[in-house]
Amino acid sequence: MVEREKTSLNRQILILVSDLFLSVKIGALLKQLGYSFQVIVSEPDALRILQTTIPRMIILDLNFLHDGLKIIQRVRKEKATKDIPIFAFSRHTEKKVMKKAKSLGCTEVFSRPEFLKKLPSLVKSASGGQKEG
Repeated sequence: MVEREKTSLNRQILILVSDLFLSVKIGALLKQLGYSFQVIVSEPDALRILQTTIPRMIILDLNFLHDGLKIIQRVRKEKATKDIPIFAFSRHTEKKVMKKAKSLGCTEVFSRPEFLKKLPSLVKSASGGQKEG
């Protein structure tokens, strides 16, 4: 097992969203709220980062590279990452995928519009109101 190092990514919010417009929108909101974050655009990068860091939380598009469910499974399987809050979203028409994400251990699952409305309160509650720095 790889020991998690103290790096600049620790306590950051990881954004696993392959839609550029949406990742920019989420990032802008997090920045406005005073949180640091990193946008991850590939599954190998996401898994590599999760082997060496423990982020504050994960924001996950369930359509991330066509299968965001794999990320939930990997995070929940590892002892060091199993308790990281994962907030996921998907198209409102994908009820089965959303239900599966919840059953795999996703903290909360929302439709895209609902997620964007609730993001500020989700981040504040998951981080205990503590911002970076």
